[in-house]
Amino acid sequence: MKSILVLLACSLSGLLLTGCLSTPRPQATPTSQPAAGPSTPDPVVTPDGLPPHRVAPGPNSSQDAAAYPALAIRLVTDQVEEPTSITHAGDGSGRLFFLERRGRIRVIDEGLLQAEPFLDVIDSVESTGLEQGLLGLAFHPQFPEDRRFFIDYVDKAGDVVIASYEVTPDLKQVDERSAKNLLTVEQFFMDHNGGQLAFGPDGYLYIGVGEGGLGQDPPPDLLLGKILRLDVDSGEPYGIPADNPFVDEPGYRPETWLSGLRNPWRFSFDRLTGDMYLGENGENLYEEINFVPAGSPGGLDFGWRTLEGSHCFESETCDSTGFSPPLVEYGHGLDCSVQGGYVYRGSVYPSLEGVYLFGDYCSGKIWGLRPNMEPDLLADTILNISSFGEDEAGELYIADLFQGNIYRVVVPADEPLTNWPGAWPVATELTVPVEAEFEGGVRLVGYSANRPLASPGGVVGITLFWQGQSMPETSTVFVQVRDEANQTVVQADHPIYLARDLLTPDGATLRDGATLSLPPDLPPGSYRVLVGFYDPASGSRLGVVDDRSGENAVLLAEFQVAE
Repeated sequence: MKSILVLLACSLSGLLLTGCLSTPRPQATPTSQPAAGPSTPDPVVTPDGLPPHRVAPGPNSSQDAAAYPALAIRLVTDQVEEPTSITHAGDGSGRLFFLERRGRIRVIDEGLLQAEPFLDVIDSVESTGLEQGLLGLAFHPQFPEDRRFFIDYVDKAGDVVIASYEVTPDLKQVDERSAKNLLTVEQFFMDHNGGQLAFGPDGYLYIGVGEGGLGQDPPPDLLLGKILRLDVDSGEPYGIPADNPFVDEPGYRPETWLSGLRNPWRFSFDRLTGDMYLGENGENLYEEINFVPAGSPGGLDFGWRTLEGSHCFESETCDSTGFSPPLVEYGHGLDCSVQGGYVYRGSVYPSLEGVYLFGDYCSGKIWGLRPNMEPDLLADTILNISSFGEDEAGELYIADLFQGNIYRVVVPADEPLTNWPGAWPVATELTVPVEAEFEGGVRLVGYSANRPLASPGGVVGITLFWQGQSMPETSTVFVQVRDEANQTVVQADHPIYLARDLLTPDGATLRDGATLSLPPDLPPGSYRVLVGFYDPASGSRLGVVDDRSGENAVLLAEFQVAE
């Protein structure tokens, strides 16, 4: 198991990330709710186009707290490289498929991650930019009777390609001779590629395409900034559903189903109701979840670039007439990039039934939303969430992009044992204040641990809260446990340079984190937890003001392992 999980708030290099500005925007007319600035990043919900309502960052006093269960995550595998998507084949095999950004599809079959990739298209995929790569996978809804599956990737020319493949009759391998390009969408820049593929309850293939980095709402004769709807069972290379909303509109591409989108990153259909939930990445200040009810004729416009969420974009006033408002929106702070998820329809965790889960790449927060209720913060993790996923039984999963970890979402209260192996309950608040200052004005202000530090054989997640100025480019943060002989038992560290330009807002509190895998044979005794920064090139540590440890490190905590 890997020894570290990290989160860099508003990372400059994260998948599908946006900026972290500090000036709130006016809200579009006719909505009356005051604009939310980035210092209030918790979701607001807009049911049926009504003004959004502010939501507290935890169980809401205005609703039954039992409506939303506390979540935990369970490690499934840590052997996937930069996972971007998780799905299943719907063939009764129980297999789970993971996309690796560089261009491979990996499979867990009968509980084991297969050594050989299901498909390797690395030679065809451009993954230089962190928003490029292999991004989407969907199996035909009649699989395995129809042995086709479809992928969405960025090719070597930098364009988005939708291609189909067939598997062999034994369903174990891909017939690479069957490769067929259905659609190529020209991209102008390396970012905002979209990438989600999903078959709707109507049997049509839905495709999310970003606006290609244009920074504007693309014209209707381009496929950028839209959700497309194709019939892959007729036509060559595909057909246009007769009820697509713009089939007979001059100047419009007939594939278009929804428009006014900047970068639709992860949408899903509720397998029970058919409703569509759509995560939409904002520009600088707002992230949003959009909602399309089952049976919608399409044709909705979500308002980019007149609006960002429900707020005017770069304008004091704007006309929002004709635009569909978001179901949920939240401002930037520690949050920066929404990851659309799924409605839970599994059977293992009944208290989660009907809850739509979504999260944020930068903050690692996971929210839940029930119909006609306000969303609630269900978990505050240190994951770089790149995608949610769903298996054949309706159980939900989370991909951590940079660590290559896949987790299963669990509800400990619904399980007979809460201390099962691999469990990682998530911390939800800063629990222990710390006062320590490093040279250069970097201050450690607190930490939280998601389980007792004295957990031999367990995985302890530690979240650090800190403030201050820019770090040196090569700085690396370390968290280590030392025994009574001052020997290091375990250490987790990672580069911090991605956040060096983001430690400047006055009063801003950023987060970092690590997981320490404590040895199962940790002997009884006293232990110390230390944290600090060092330059890996020279090995020198960043100095600590009033250093009480004598080692240019901060004594975070002490704990005992009993006999």
